[in-house]
Amino acid sequence: MYIAIDVGGTKTAFAKIDKLDKPTISSKETISTPQSYDEALEKISIQIEKSSKWQKIEGISIALPGTVGNEKIELLTNLPDWNHKPLFNDISKKFNTKVIMRNDAVATARAERYFGLAKNEIRYLYCIIGTGFGATYVHRVGDKFLELPLEPEYMIVNSHGTHRNHFHTPGLLGAYATGAVIQEKTGIHSLASLEDSDPIWNEMVQYLGIGLNNLVTLFKPPVIIFSGGIIVHRKFLLNLLRMELAKYVEYLPQPTLKITEFGDDASLYGAISLLYELK
Repeated sequence: MYIAIDVGGTKTAFAKIDKLDKPTISSKETISTPQSYDEALEKISIQIEKSSKWQKIEGISIALPGTVGNEKIELLTNLPDWNHKPLFNDISKKFNTKVIMRNDAVATARAERYFGLAKNEIRYLYCIIGTGFGATYVHRVGDKFLELPLEPEYMIVNSHGTHRNHFHTPGLLGAYATGAVIQEKTGIHSLASLEDSDPIWNEMVQYLGIGLNNLVTLFKPPVIIFSGGIIVHRKFLLNLLRMELAKYVEYLPQPTLKITEFGDDASLYGAISLLYELK
């Protein structure tokens, strides 16, 4: 039995996986993501115990929306108290099992290759638009796949623009194209109550178009696959993005834009895909 964990900026989801051949989510639980690392570690540990029901855990995978390296969290924009904390070691010691921890965009891009829309793709760009904005470029080389994690929300799209939270660089894409920023600008706790006709979506799409054009220019992906709460629940944004991207991508083939079929569970399937490294 395995446990897969998807840590999001606002919610953390847990899935119990009985077998890795043709994995299905046999049970799923969700908690609010604590801002404090110590509180988060306690709540995550409690939920792992509940999900496992005291069965032997063969492995635990964790997908996070940030930069992960050397078994430590290096940067989580929306969870700053988690930065440089030893989540990998804390979980592996507590449960005495194998643990794997990766960036969620890398994990979810891999899940699309294993189970989803990228099964037959040689190259593709994967973007998560939710509380933050993450991405991964995937390119098959021989019988292996290069997975290049990207941080597009730190891309400058307006040098005279606004600042984002504790970052001092003006005009970052993350200041215009993330769920966290929309909440800050509108004062709305739940984006579900925001009308599709609200002009803030048009502003977001304009800056996303600039950012995606830059990524297309660099990597020339034939396909871009999207996930994340923003675009999964606002599918009209995909057509707006197609029109916006068409304004810029005139010297390269227009990439095909798709939305994941995993819905809200996309990053959870990403965490599941990581478990194959533990076999």
